[in-house]
Amino acid sequence: MGETEGTVVAGGNGQGDRLDQLSFPTYLCVDQDQSVYVSDFYNNRVMKWMKDATEGIIVAGHRNKGNDLTQLNGPQGVFVDLIGTVYVADRRNHQVMRWFKGTTQGDIIVGGNKAGQNAHQLNMPQGLSFDRYVYHTKGFFKKKRWIAICIGSQWIAAFVTSLPIVFRQERVCVNELWMKIYTVVMFLFIPCFINLVLNIRIFVYVRTSSRRIQPQSVNTGTGNVNNQQEKVSRRDIKLLQQMILMFLIFLGGWTPFYVIMIVTSFISLDPNFVRVAIVWAQLFILIDVMNLFKRNHEIREYLLNNIRVLIRW
Repeated sequence: MGETEGTVVAGGNGQGDRLDQLSFPTYLCVDQDQSVYVSDFYNNRVMKWMKDATEGIIVAGHRNKGNDLTQLNGPQGVFVDLIGTVYVADRRNHQVMRWFKGTTQGDIIVGGNKAGQNAHQLNMPQGLSFDRYVYHTKGFFKKKRWIAICIGSQWIAAFVTSLPIVFRQERVCVNELWMKIYTVVMFLFIPCFINLVLNIRIFVYVRTSSRRIQPQSVNTGTGNVNNQQEKVSRRDIKLLQQMILMFLIFLGGWTPFYVIMIVTSFISLDPNFVRVAIVWAQLFILIDVMNLFKRNHEIREYLLNNIRVLIRW
């Protein structure tokens, strides 16, 4: 403030597509580290210029325009949140996209259904505006640390309670009835509950974090004829694929255990078969949990930030 001349903080090396150049910059945003984010319109990308940097970093899109999730087409309005997530108005694709920090592919959070004036469409969006409302899920999932604690404790509980059957030769319970109850609770109720929580959490998080506008129906036709067509977004298709994948992982891990438990009710099997089946099932639970953390960016960032703090401490 009060200076008589300015300082170039981004570009300044002529028009072009090099990392030290811009081509028709339109909007910019400055984060808490004084890094400047610029929507580079003709280069179809968003550039990040850190303080005193001589060239920028591509944080969204690349030089070639297109409508793929890795591309932009005439980006304009840009906004960056506190964890480095970039939101950009993809003007010529008629949508708003979100790019998580460090990723090469974005996802559509508004529009993406061609140009139009319906509630689920945009037409050449330019600027972006965010309010201070932060959505959170109800109950036990209000804070990210409780999400991590809840999921982690469930898996640990399921794993630890199975150890007596895996490592002990003798009976764990005083009679056969209690043994069956123990087995059903530990290897049916708990695993099913864990998978139910994982799937619900992914579904709720993906659907609410974007707060995407979805069409109820599209009416066409004349007279008394109404044709209703559901518009399914690419994001919803990926979500459905993810849910199916997790369900298949669950089946692949627990089906052998269920089969062995049924067979042992009729014939005698080597106890090692049961132990192997239990370990196999527990590994598949771990895969499901890891998959959740991979898909839930906010939980992953929360855990990584806390690990960094502990390492520095």
